[in-house]
Amino acid sequence: MTIDESPAGLLGRGYRTLRREGPQAFAMRALAFGVHRRLLLVERPVPRDLPPVDAAPTIGAGAIADPSEVFALRPRLPRTVVAEYVRRGAVLFGVRHEGRLVAARWIMRRRGWIAYLARSLALADDECFAADTYTHPEFRGRGINGVLSIASLGHAHEMGAAVSLAAILPENAAGLRAALRAGYGVTGRIGWTGVGPARRYFATRTTGPITWAPRRPL
Repeated sequence: MTIDESPAGLLGRGYRTLRREGPQAFAMRALAFGVHRRLLLVERPVPRDLPPVDAAPTIGAGAIADPSEVFALRPRLPRTVVAEYVRRGAVLFGVRHEGRLVAARWIMRRRGWIAYLARSLALADDECFAADTYTHPEFRGRGINGVLSIASLGHAHEMGAAVSLAAILPENAAGLRAALRAGYGVTGRIGWTGVGPARRYFATRTTGPITWAPRRPL
């Protein structure tokens, strides 16, 4: 997941959080930009036999050859973030409606890079990481996330993955509901606390080991 950290972006997010989610959520979001950031770790098995995609003929899903297409869906997404996904070998998957990209996510092996935490999780040989899942607001609640999940899980299976992991903000109730509907379950927490060089990363998982990858180029 990524956050617009420009002054306008921060003010806008702060106002929306206070208005929609209340003071407690606003306080946790404020902490996220200073001394504390945390995400829920979710995961699900990658099945060998996936159900057929139940979607209208106008809906299509698959890998996106040109990653720059994501900017049509998310114009505020920092270009440096997309460049980093590409550098790390992530594959962009998307769902189109009448040719228009309406949802997307990145799939990674070896390391699961999380822009929000500026760090990568070390992945086992049979694990993949789904990052930055996003559906255009106009298409939320219409089954698009399920279509995207099936398409990306199919690719994960072809790559030899048996488990798919992802990370979600605890305050993102809609995102968590979508993940649970797609078969994911909450299995841990990841994040950091502290300021500057005193920052301490943490990672917990109930289903097995989870560690941060060393800070070195891929």
